[in-house]
Amino acid sequence: MIHPSSIVDDSAKIDSSVEIGPFCLIGPEVEIDEGTKIESHVILKGPARIGKRNHIFQFSTLGDGSPDKKYNNEPTTLVIGDDNIICLNLSRIYVITEVLDNESLTVWRIFAHIKG
Repeated sequence: MIHPSSIVDDSAKIDSSVEIGPFCLIGPEVEIDEGTKIESHVILKGPARIGKRNHIFQFSTLGDGSPDKKYNNEPTTLVIGDDNIICLNLSRIYVITEVLDNESLTVWRIFAHIKG
């Protein structure tokens, strides 16, 4: 179910069991697998692959560009595995990043791996 106030790019691939709350933005090149729940006000930018049964809480931004000064607009990819909890104002996950399975990411943490 996708809340009517959310904006989902036509090219995004979203499993029919995914729940997307109000005021979310799902960009192009985003794939979201079965059973994932996305709360309100979440921004997902691609290319990104979100695995199964993840729970992304409100006000998280994933797949956005990096604030790191070494980042020079290189192509990026975000991969999140299965059964993760991403919550409490997680600022950004970006730039060739992989979150494995069964992790809990919380409270203003910023994750990045910049190639090179």
